[in-house]
Amino acid sequence: MQTNSNFILDDLLEFLRSDSSFYHNIASWQENLTKQPQLIDIPDHLHPAVRSSLYKRGITHLYSHQVEALDCCNQHQNFVISTGTSSGKSLCYQVPIINSILEDENSSALLFFPTKALTNDQLHGFADLVPDDYRSACRFAIFDGDTPQTERKVIRKRANVVFTNPDMLNLGILPNHTLWEAFFSKLKFIVIDEIHIYRGVFGSHIANLLRRIQRICKFYGSNPIFIMTSATIHNPGELSKKLIEDDVVLIDKDGSPKGKRTFLVYNPPFINEELGIREGLVTTAGKFLSLLYTRNIQTLVFCRTRKFVEILKREISSVLGIPPKKIRGYRSGYLRAERREIEEGLKSGEVRIGIATNALELGVDIGGVDAVLLPGYPGTIAALVQRAGRAGRKLHPSLAVFIASMNPLDQYLAKNPDYFLLQNPEDALINPDNPLILLEHLQCAAAELPFKGDEGFGGLGGESTRVYLDFLVESGVLYRSKDNYHWISNDYPSQHVSLRNTASANILLECEENGQRRVIGEIDYNSGLWMVHPGAIYLHDGETYRVETLDLEKNIAILTPSHDDYLTEPVLSTEVEVINISQRSECEIYQKMTGEILVNSKVEGFKRLLWSTRDVIDQADLELPVTSLRTIGYWFTLEEKCINKMRDEGSWRSDPNDYGDGWQLIRSRVRKRDHYTCQVCGRVEIDAEHPVHHKVPHKLFSDPAIANTISNLVTLCQSCHRLVESQVRVRSAISGLKFILESLSPLMVMCDTGDLAGFADPSAKFADKKPAIIFYDNIPAGIGFSEHLYQKFDELLVNARDVIEQPLDLGTGEIRGERQPRLFAEAVLPAASSQLGNDRVCPRVLPDDGVIDRFARRFIPHQRCLALVRDANGGNIEGGTTRFFESAAHHFLRSRPDLERIMLHPAGLRVELPEFLLAGALGLQLRIEDDCPRRSGALVDGKDVGHVASSRPCLPDGYRERRREALGRFADQMADEVKADVINIIPPQAAGKIAKDSGLTNESGWCPVNGKTMESSIAKGVHVIGDASIAGAMPKSAYAANSQAKVAAGAVVAMLGGKEPGVPSYLNTCYSIPAHNWGISVAGVYKVGEDGKIASVPNSGGVTPMDAPDWAHEREVQYAYSWYDNIVKDSFGG
Repeated sequence: MQTNSNFILDDLLEFLRSDSSFYHNIASWQENLTKQPQLIDIPDHLHPAVRSSLYKRGITHLYSHQVEALDCCNQHQNFVISTGTSSGKSLCYQVPIINSILEDENSSALLFFPTKALTNDQLHGFADLVPDDYRSACRFAIFDGDTPQTERKVIRKRANVVFTNPDMLNLGILPNHTLWEAFFSKLKFIVIDEIHIYRGVFGSHIANLLRRIQRICKFYGSNPIFIMTSATIHNPGELSKKLIEDDVVLIDKDGSPKGKRTFLVYNPPFINEELGIREGLVTTAGKFLSLLYTRNIQTLVFCRTRKFVEILKREISSVLGIPPKKIRGYRSGYLRAERREIEEGLKSGEVRIGIATNALELGVDIGGVDAVLLPGYPGTIAALVQRAGRAGRKLHPSLAVFIASMNPLDQYLAKNPDYFLLQNPEDALINPDNPLILLEHLQCAAAELPFKGDEGFGGLGGESTRVYLDFLVESGVLYRSKDNYHWISNDYPSQHVSLRNTASANILLECEENGQRRVIGEIDYNSGLWMVHPGAIYLHDGETYRVETLDLEKNIAILTPSHDDYLTEPVLSTEVEVINISQRSECEIYQKMTGEILVNSKVEGFKRLLWSTRDVIDQADLELPVTSLRTIGYWFTLEEKCINKMRDEGSWRSDPNDYGDGWQLIRSRVRKRDHYTCQVCGRVEIDAEHPVHHKVPHKLFSDPAIANTISNLVTLCQSCHRLVESQVRVRSAISGLKFILESLSPLMVMCDTGDLAGFADPSAKFADKKPAIIFYDNIPAGIGFSEHLYQKFDELLVNARDVIEQPLDLGTGEIRGERQPRLFAEAVLPAASSQLGNDRVCPRVLPDDGVIDRFARRFIPHQRCLALVRDANGGNIEGGTTRFFESAAHHFLRSRPDLERIMLHPAGLRVELPEFLLAGALGLQLRIEDDCPRRSGALVDGKDVGHVASSRPCLPDGYRERRREALGRFADQMADEVKADVINIIPPQAAGKIAKDSGLTNESGWCPVNGKTMESSIAKGVHVIGDASIAGAMPKSAYAANSQAKVAAGAVVAMLGGKEPGVPSYLNTCYSIPAHNWGISVAGVYKVGEDGKIASVPNSGGVTPMDAPDWAHEREVQYAYSWYDNIVKDSFGG
């Protein structure tokens, strides 16, 4: 099986390498080699029957982290295990529980899991481990909402190992704890699985639920050990301590084996380069699924939303013609029987493609899928790692592919994969003392056991607890008798507590067909208002339904099957009112604040959009109730000085567009020129006129006449125009900044994207009509996210600037201009904090939303720099025209004659590049006027370049003469007479002049380096790669230099972060085609030896045998062309 998996995946990976349409768009290719397990003998102190049961399952040794867990149990220590997916975390609690019961049949254990699916799955694993001869002693059972009433009494009386979930603990077990007296009095273990999802509102509820459990345990005289498991997050130890409010040992050294894992970051190709439109996620996912499905590679696709699950399933099923049983969706809202069927289908292999939300992110056993697709960033590093980890089991190989969307953050991550591949996962935050959550659980706790006057509640002291209890007394909820607080109702308060949010109501979804009704799912109240409003189109398991009625009194939505070819999109409105300000910080250009706010939201109506084109058909109004949210927010406002400064520099984008005189005439001319056809998808006008789009945003020009130049305009249909506009985001500078801050904020506090909400308003009512950006906890009373972000405001802005400013390799046909938030950031950031650093000293070409921004329209304020690029395929540097100064940038040059720097794209300049740099360094007058690049390359900063004068850089006196003298000396050295059919002349070689002049060479004429980092042995902080370096056994080749560059870059990152660089491996591969259809190659792998020198790894490479069969040499030719394309792409992009 493993060999087969290896062969199939290797075949697919080889195809991806050789097919340029895929390989050229792979932004990162990471391979983690096989990791052998760290095994330890099964401890002798375990019961013989437990050891025997392990042997029967083929477990002769335990992983190191499993043994560490057993040691903690022996020492009665709480612990949390944070190791990788499929690392055997379950055994860490199964073994000690079974061992304890075999030693004392009266002992008990409580295990709870976040979902019913996971609960059922874990029961089966536990049952397999219980020794056959001791099943009467180890009496295990599931106790949840699906447990029949006839079985519940038997379970309460007999079971000593109970599997459940938080909801059943809240609703069924704790309120009836007197029926569980024997169980709680002997409770030795409480297992909390997957604690990384207990964050935000859910986690705060669970922390209070655990307070209630511990209170009941104390009442019955038990003191259980808490065993917790977690996926990879940054603070598993801290989170576990906050959950149980006690000391916890962290076990995070993973001793399990890992198969070879390949992780790809794929950035879809452009379908319209000029407008920056990339291939969509559905189309790209379909291409990968086609490759995977035809090779019989079982695949799991993770989607961010329930709606996208249904859309993707519908499209893929239709396009690829996959039978319904082989492709299934999986998300919340499916009924229990459906979920079990899908889980079993994935486990058995009948389901070849599973498309799921985070519902399958958790440890439900679905077997070992071979591949995972991630279309779109899931929102947190932890979620990405967890989802990617679902591929592969033990030593089996696996593949995970992250597909970047056109979202700016996705694009940034695609170009900078180390941002998430090398970052620590985020923190998980909870706030058990959130007043609304706390009050709910205090009522439940009082109903379970009366409170004594001085009694605290978990980490909440007695005095603070009394304040809340007295409030409940005043509200008529509790009754105080002397020093005790009693629950006075016959009703259980826990039935009104929803652990996953702060509103307990769910809306039942009933399908009405042929006079019959059936329940197809349910949805929470708040989501229901915008997902199942009257007239909404609702997708479920690939089927389409139309909502006929929504009864908010009975919480029922009636749906009917629909075959309409349209989707619906809600129209929302939001208003904010500031109640009080708790903290404020001011400077002369902005103010930041945090405090309590009231958010009023309403679904005003909905749009109907054609399924195929997303064109708006019409819009309808709705009469739905306003939902009010009293919560905590943080916001910042801009002062007039900041706005004026931005207006002066042309960076303020919130004023209305003025298209100038004659716009309608110009618009008609453009549509006629384009034959009334969308220039992206080819759709012809029918009923409505197509929009005319500005390639370079109108708001980037001070003169409408220049903005409306015909060459800057293009005809697009409504659908394509909306797609492009979503990328440009020209609405305003602050909306662009809000967009990037909104993307980054959940990463910083590890909350769900729905836990935070916000918006930008250039004239905010709550901020005295000043421009403002506000974010708030999307939870009544708040959970602490906004306050946390208020404290991290400076760091958040720095991260935002990094995203906006980070120089990226230029992709094919792309010129990365400044995004509008960058212009905003230039005005705001310098005053934000002294830690933000000084203004950048070098001009940059920056990431944008994917729209092409021609260099002639790019002026970078403050730095007085113009970012220039040239055609990499255009030959010599003097090949430009006067077009540059007649273009839309003319007004910049007229108003800014004091430009100090330029940047050019050097790819393709070749011989002319050194001359150009030399001329620039001498302060000569230059003129660069070429068009945009078609290949990527580094950015070069030519300093002190004055105003334009000539179309070719002037060379210093004597430059050409000195070059001829050097060529003459070389000819003299080659004066010996040699006769041959073919002569390959290799002149005396040494490192380049710059290396020698910098003092980096030794007596050999080359640069000695540290083999581990490529750092110069002579000058610290300087790294030398390629031909100039003394790289041990490595040859002087471009491929070797490329490999060395990656090692050097990784070492620099590590050293700047204060970390020790890892031990590198180097590669070299070269191909030659000496004759038609006859190729050869040489390959080698190199590592650093104990002496610090780079040495060849024995038996790691070799050359093509000269006596190889002809088909092998023909295949080498194919590989050669693929190798050439790949190394060019890897080095220069494109």
